[in-house]
Amino acid sequence: MVIVGGRFTVSYAENLSRYNAAEELMAEGKYDEAAEGFKALGDFKDSEDMVYEVKYNETFGYGSDGDYDTA
Repeated sequence: MVIVGGRFTVSYAENLSRYNAAEELMAEGKYDEAAEGFKALGDFKDSEDMVYEVKYNETFGYGSDGDYDTA
């Protein structure tokens, strides 16, 4: 972490690590956890859009069991 103006800011590398972890959670079908991870990142990369993608995948079951044809 870096202290700027007396406040903590999270480094790019930390945000990227959290982003990647949220992607992994989504791939594992852990949609609620993935959505929370992306929400916590705010406007980092496309995190805000990824919250919607997670919810879409959760609704249609994409990726949870690898069976995309029946989703």
